[in-house]
Amino acid sequence: YEVDEIPNDFSIWEMNTKPEDVKRSWAMQQELIDKKRDRFEIEFKMKHKDGHWVDILSRAQAIFDESGKAVRMIGTHVDISDRKRAQRNLETSESKYRNLVETASDAIYLMNEEGIIIDTNQSACQLLGKAKDEIVGHSIDSVDPSYPLDEFLAFWEEVPLNQQIIFESTHQHKNGNLVPVELSAKKYELDNKIFYYGIARDITNRKQAEKTLQETYARHAAMIENIGDVIGIIGIDGKSKYESPNIEKYFGWKPEEIVGTNSWDLVHPEDVERILKEFNKVLKKETPSFVEYRTKCKNGSYKWIGLTAVNRTKDPAINGVLLNYHDITERKQAEENLRRSEKKFRSLFENNKAVMVQLEPTTG
Repeated sequence: YEVDEIPNDFSIWEMNTKPEDVKRSWAMQQELIDKKRDRFEIEFKMKHKDGHWVDILSRAQAIFDESGKAVRMIGTHVDISDRKRAQRNLETSESKYRNLVETASDAIYLMNEEGIIIDTNQSACQLLGKAKDEIVGHSIDSVDPSYPLDEFLAFWEEVPLNQQIIFESTHQHKNGNLVPVELSAKKYELDNKIFYYGIARDITNRKQAEKTLQETYARHAAMIENIGDVIGIIGIDGKSKYESPNIEKYFGWKPEEIVGTNSWDLVHPEDVERILKEFNKVLKKETPSFVEYRTKCKNGSYKWIGLTAVNRTKDPAINGVLLNYHDITERKQAEENLRRSEKKFRSLFENNKAVMVQLEPTTG
């Protein structure tokens, strides 16, 4: 409104103010007049000329005569729409934050500079088996006994602001059980004060799975260590991807000395061309193939091996050619000795000028 558009009549204020606000204002004004309060300050809404509502902060002071009777009211109206809008936005944001925190499946802790928990969520209560008031107000080491308070503060003293760190620890349930957790934590500054927050995820199932996997691997490793066949995997590029630990027992190599190297470097030079042809055949089928050739040992000698290869390039867990092979050197030497013996006796037989007759006994 322009100044000349508003008559000097109190009813204009009443007409443009919400009824409930009018009622509150009159009641407060009467308390001021009756000296039941020493100042008048109230927020309400008034209608703008174009029809929208404006947030108003009204402040007033009563003027009393010598007899103590209120004779005048002096006050101001201030448009606080922007401030109220910002406040509503902040409340909405805080509500969203609170809902996000409360509905999160992970436990969330907010701590002050002294390491005292000042807020948490329902998931933390469930993780620890405690009510919220049993967590808030206590130091962080009441939750995580792995970090006494002095160690916790000393640790964070060295961590820069806003640097996120991820680590594993244990939180203690109310019943005394320790719960393995993965923590994502950060130190930050707000209003010149230091705070810490931590998001803890229960990794009990993951830890159990890891333990089971480790036990399974240990069993398999023990089994492989005590069998005669070495197990390996070759990629389609010919590089070794895996060798079982027992390769050292039979051929002298440690698995890490072989993995990542060109598999053909260990094949006897006279066998390389033949083995490459066999390998290419294996890549074109999924049925097992068997081949014998000489492989190099760590001491520089060569041993004969019998190798079975199966194409498992379509199996994501293997993604290569699966091998199992064993030392057949003694057998090959025995076969060679037998061939030499047969050759020797055949030579003697064929070069002997005497007549050899085989007689069969007569019957009857």
